[in-house]
Amino acid sequence: MKPFREWDFTLGKYGTLCKVIRSSDYSVFTVADYHVDRELFDSGNSVILRHDVDRRPENAVEMSRIEAALGIRATYYFRAKKHTFKPKIITEIADLGHEIGYHYECLSDAHGNMEEAIADFEKKLAWFRELVPVRTICMHGSPLSKWDNRDLWSEYDFGNYGIIGEPYLSIDHGDVVYLSDTGRNWDCNSHNVRDRVRSGIRVEMQSTADLLEALATKQYGKLHILCHPERWAANIPTFVAQLIKDSLTNLVKWTLR
Repeated sequence: MKPFREWDFTLGKYGTLCKVIRSSDYSVFTVADYHVDRELFDSGNSVILRHDVDRRPENAVEMSRIEAALGIRATYYFRAKKHTFKPKIITEIADLGHEIGYHYECLSDAHGNMEEAIADFEKKLAWFRELVPVRTICMHGSPLSKWDNRDLWSEYDFGNYGIIGEPYLSIDHGDVVYLSDTGRNWDCNSHNVRDRVRSGIRVEMQSTADLLEALATKQYGKLHILCHPERWAANIPTFVAQLIKDSLTNLVKWTLR
């Protein structure tokens, strides 16, 4: 039996993923970096590395330390909820050189009321900016809600708030492979409700081992990789708990789709 650190969706396996990205000579970009220097991103093998911190922010700290030790900078989007909005954790990750962004869910929280949603967005964006600079934002999928948080920007312009990008709305995925661990695999089509993009490249990838091989062989020149910190376990009890939760969540999402 493999040692625990080599199991898929463990922090040990995430460390291996980061080492392979680095050894394969991919240039790693935060979401803000992509928007600031798109020409550099397009000029070679490049990876946008992003984390949506939905739960377990302490895992985000561990991931950020792994990356920083390898000279990798990533983007961390935090929800403005009591269990995730942890100022000490947010500032520690920022101090390691990573980008911090707001993982907004204002429209679903406001049950579709646009005026309430934008007021909530302004208030909570200010919470983050009291701690760190925020230049990009990213919607939280809220799969059980009938409202898509991205629709907030059909009536408002996030640029008016000093925001330069939103991954689902402002990254051109025409030639960028989008890979998300949302369904506890890397197939962005099987269990995702809103965590989807329009891409010219279709990829069916199950295990992290498949992703490691693709990176090592430079199978794809440009990638956008999303990892949720709560999915990458630090020990066996949390691994088992997350496995059960993901299995049940996937069943619900399959039903919804």
